[in-house]
Amino acid sequence: MTKRHYLIETKNIYDPRGRIEIMEQLPFRPKRVFVLSLFDPIMSRGDHALRECEQLFFLTSGIARFEIEYSPTDIEQVIFDDLNLALYIPPLAWRTVYGGKDTTIVCLASHEYDPDGYINSRDELWKILEAV
Repeated sequence: MTKRHYLIETKNIYDPRGRIEIMEQLPFRPKRVFVLSLFDPIMSRGDHALRECEQLFFLTSGIARFEIEYSPTDIEQVIFDDLNLALYIPPLAWRTVYGGKDTTIVCLASHEYDPDGYINSRDELWKILEAV
């Protein structure tokens, strides 16, 4: 059984100058940060799994929908519309992300970019998970 995704509540401090969002207990030490933005509403991002890399997503504007797959029949949707939450996705989980033109997501990753760390075929992922 692989690890599952989960939501983490962030701490927010508001004052007349605005809001600060704080998360001090990260589930891993980040080695890479990237930003997803300017989504085409009829297209998806992601559409892959990662062999070892963990990811933590922060919504900074808009709304996003994540589809997270652990098998052909174990698929969960997360509507990500709360700026007070972060979404953790473990390795070996297929992720597909949908957003709108106003959606911006910041992602922290546990590993540096490595094209060999990506699984770009669901069939390959299912074979790997069967062997685990």
